[in-house]
Amino acid sequence: MGASERRKGVRGEQEVARLLGAFGLPVQRVVNQSGVVMRGDLTGVPGLHFEVKRQEVLRLPSWLRQVERDVAGTANMPVLVFRTSSSGPVGDWHAVVRLRDLARILALKAGEG
Repeated sequence: MGASERRKGVRGEQEVARLLGAFGLPVQRVVNQSGVVMRGDLTGVPGLHFEVKRQEVLRLPSWLRQVERDVAGTANMPVLVFRTSSSGPVGDWHAVVRLRDLARILALKAGEG
């Protein structure tokens, strides 16, 4: 991966962290350094594992396999967040979660009311 692609990825991670932070979620970028490697791109929400992709060509099956591998053997819920630089709906940020995880979130939300 080239330097410009890495910078675009970092900007995407920062943008998603700001968007989630605007809703009160204490999300921050994972910065891997000094030999310590954490999986995922964002941290701060217990139980969620965020993988952020900002690429022009959507590779959903590959990205989903990656995020599922990252959470294997953990109780974390994988969340794939992606967008392109295009205008319109594809250029918006989208999140993909497993349907069973979405149902669990909705059931918890329904129980609050």
